[in-house]
Amino acid sequence: MAKEQKQMLKQSKNLNRKTIVFVNCVIGNTIFHTSFQNSKNLIISAGTCQFTKHRRATPQAAEDCAKLLGKILREKQSKKIILIFKGIGETRKSVLKGLKKSKIKIETIIDKRTISHNGCRSKKQRRK
Repeated sequence: MAKEQKQMLKQSKNLNRKTIVFVNCVIGNTIFHTSFQNSKNLIISAGTCQFTKHRRATPQAAEDCAKLLGKILREKQSKKIILIFKGIGETRKSVLKGLKKSKIKIETIIDKRTISHNGCRSKKQRRK
């Protein structure tokens, strides 16, 4: 009985260390939503890393935010993350670089980019 309880405790500790990180790459900004299983969610953007106006859209800002996120994740002792990308943006590669520099293992990368399939039907042309 005691051995089974110890195994259950070990499994629950491993679940706590896995976190899900949603990265929203927009044209003007990069936003990180982190969801931990037993605590509050965390939101980091380029604005919180003290980048203003057009500098928020740069890959350097995304990399700095990823480094900050990695530092916070190491403090909370989460070693493996699941990374989910949303939106179109140039900052995807720099996010991966920043997380690698902060020595965090990425378990899986999921891409949830919306792709349009031809879009709406165009209006009928005006008669001459």
